[in-house]
Amino acid sequence: MEEAAYQQTSRGVVIHTNGGLVRGSKRSPYIKWLMGWKDAGRWTGPATVRDAWANAWKDGKPSGCSWYAYGYLMGREQSRGYQLAENEFRQEGFLPW
Repeated sequence: MEEAAYQQTSRGVVIHTNGGLVRGSKRSPYIKWLMGWKDAGRWTGPATVRDAWANAWKDGKPSGCSWYAYGYLMGREQSRGYQLAENEFRQEGFLPW
């Protein structure tokens, strides 16, 4: 059975990432954002998460959007951008597969 992405505890939230466990308050914008990022199925390595969060915080979330939804949307957009770049490289012959 696959391990849960995150767990609610009496002291907050524990999120299982590729970089280890992240603990925080369920009211924290970062924790809410990371839960959305994780639920979108994105890579959770420390450098990736740090850079994506820095962009999210710098740009600010759209009005009327929760931090969870913003993390989820950013994760989905990153996935789509990766697919587009991969397809372009494949068409130009840079990828052999």
